[in-house]
Amino acid sequence: SQTDRCEWDELFGRCGIVNRGIDGDTTDGVLNRLDEIISLKPKKLFIMIGGADFIIGRSIPRIEANYKKIVARVREGSPLTRIYIQSVLPTDQKKVPVPPGLIPGLNERIRTFADNDHVFYLDIYGAMAVDSGGLNPSYSIDGVHLNGKGYLAWKEVLLPYMGTMK
Repeated sequence: SQTDRCEWDELFGRCGIVNRGIDGDTTDGVLNRLDEIISLKPKKLFIMIGGADFIIGRSIPRIEANYKKIVARVREGSPLTRIYIQSVLPTDQKKVPVPPGLIPGLNERIRTFADNDHVFYLDIYGAMAVDSGGLNPSYSIDGVHLNGKGYLAWKEVLLPYMGTMK
């Protein structure tokens, strides 16, 4: 939902950004429609998925296994694509009952996929979390979803990796 709810081309002031985020999507959903994305042969692919998996009771090992499949399929079908795995964002545990530690635990696992050559890890969580680990309330409309200020903070983390999209 975080990806879906942003007009990325407007945020970055450029055309050519294709948003395939879907509100409430899971890693299984990404796997089911990944061929459509691979067929575009994107230069860069930014992935953030997994929060909704926790909401429906999926475990870190299952989400991690799906991430591995996603990365492997992109590498196989579009080997020149640079993959940017973005950490899952923090949430307000009062609003979304994801047990503390699950999101940071998943983020640590997916961080290991980065080879800093074709696959990169971007820590969005660190830019969005308060000391207690929850989502900074000044970045959120409801403790889960971002407001304009939150998207601007996310943009600042992504900006160095956007480069030219031509």
